[in-house]
Amino acid sequence: MEDKKLLVDRDDAKIAQTIFDRYLALGNVMALKQKLDRNEIVSKKRISKRGNEIGGKSFSRGALYTILQNPIYIGKIRHKTEEYDGTHEALIEMNQWNAVQEKLKSQAAATRGHKKATDKNLLKGLLFDQDGTPYSPDFTNKGGKRYRYYISQNLIQFRDHPKGTMARIPAHEIENVIIDTIRVKTIGVLALDEVDDHTVINYITNATLPTEQLVRETLNRITVIQDELQIEV
Repeated sequence: MEDKKLLVDRDDAKIAQTIFDRYLALGNVMALKQKLDRNEIVSKKRISKRGNEIGGKSFSRGALYTILQNPIYIGKIRHKTEEYDGTHEALIEMNQWNAVQEKLKSQAAATRGHKKATDKNLLKGLLFDQDGTPYSPDFTNKGGKRYRYYISQNLIQFRDHPKGTMARIPAHEIENVIIDTIRVKTIGVLALDEVDDHTVINYITNATLPTEQLVRETLNRITVIQDELQIEV
């Protein structure tokens, strides 16, 4: 930055253009990631404020989504949900930007429709107790209503209440807690103010992302303890 104006880094600009070009050619982010990995195209190395070297790694799917939706590449600045004209040079032409945004929207709509019909257990495969035993989704019907919950594999396999752990967790309640945490309280609870890679912060705090996508691509593991949840990003 010079005189409060963003300066274009030519290496970054070349990588960004490659990402936009190949996304339109390939049609989805997973194929894009695989193509970049095969060609050994990685994020730029740089030194953090703490003097640590970061970057130089393959792009995650989350980072690619962030790049493809970041208006900085068309000369704009995003603040919360608003966009403003910037003073820096646009790197991507508007016709290409619009084509990318339309494709992202259509794919997100298709993904949401599929998941709505087939996957109602948002935290499936993510929940474990403090001993590493997983929780599996299950349900029961009472009074004509279906109640979902996550049940400890200890209880399923041994038919005995596991000592010191919660055997059953109401699905709706814990899912709401996790969604609230990553949607509303992200910066403080997950200590993202200590993260140097701003593509990670931008991706996690992007309010336009579908909840299912955000949870699946952001959270690695949730450990259930008697009086707390430990969330691994």
